[in-house]
Amino acid sequence: MDEEKLLQYKMMFLDPDESDEFKKVMEEEEGEKGGKKKVEVPDYTKKYLGNESEYAVCLIKEIRTIFFAPLDTNPDQDQIRLMDHWVINTERGKEFVSVLKFFKHKLCDEDVQYFARFVKLARDADFSQEDRNRDREAKAMDICKKKIEKLNLVMKLVKVHYLFDGSRIMFYFTAPSKVDFRELVKQLASVFRTRIELRQIGVRDETKLIGGIGPCGMHICCNCYLTNFKSVSIKMAKDQNLVLNPGKISGICGRLLCCLNYENETYLCERKCLPEINEAVLYEGKKARVLSLDILKHRIKIMLEDESIKEVDAADLKQVKKEHENKPENR
Repeated sequence: MDEEKLLQYKMMFLDPDESDEFKKVMEEEEGEKGGKKKVEVPDYTKKYLGNESEYAVCLIKEIRTIFFAPLDTNPDQDQIRLMDHWVINTERGKEFVSVLKFFKHKLCDEDVQYFARFVKLARDADFSQEDRNRDREAKAMDICKKKIEKLNLVMKLVKVHYLFDGSRIMFYFTAPSKVDFRELVKQLASVFRTRIELRQIGVRDETKLIGGIGPCGMHICCNCYLTNFKSVSIKMAKDQNLVLNPGKISGICGRLLCCLNYENETYLCERKCLPEINEAVLYEGKKARVLSLDILKHRIKIMLEDESIKEVDAADLKQVKKEHENKPENR
């Protein structure tokens, strides 16, 4: 097993021999890329597919989910302003959202599940309805937890979400493996008399829903503004010269910090013009070896032939050409 993959195991607190467990975690991280179902495209979205249109990005704050609502679905486009609250119609029902931003977007098949249409600008009665839904969610949480305990199901309930019109209740949970929750759904449906949906989520999504304070002392990014998770690897931490300690580069979810992505492109760009660790270089005409790099400052720590150590600017170094370069071949 190569060093990078071994480190990836360690960052996930897994034994390298647990190949099945590792595969499951990686599928969770990558969203099971290979097993996506074909999305059925509703008739009312077909005119948008492949065409660029103006959209409003709408956020459901309680579950950190976004929807794209084309502005031309509202006859009074001038009414739509940033941070206003609206009731929108989605594939699963009506939702209460706030408008985050406007952007031009070309709709593709994968986006259809996040397609929405404006229904109305939220009024006082709608805000009251939303408050009632929050109270209902707290009660539904207690009821569901008791039923999970009674049925001896190995699962942890994370969040409950009522659709705005109460046509569906969504229960989000985590579990170490697949759970047969058919009996739970029946019992919940008999209590709430509405459509019930249970969704199993990963640890990153759990943290995203619950929120918390990150190692930086700020509210975690995924709960504040991130709407999806990008892939994060150990290589990013190595490229940024970070200490490869799980406690230092892992978030409160136990996975690699999402913020490793933020400056990764900058580090890769700056790194191109610097020598490699242990590479031979020339400093003031003397041979030296690279010990470490400060990538952003372009400062390099070197060891000279007399074993003295210096920290110098990258511009003061010259790379040593390898002996076999430009050497005529013996024939």
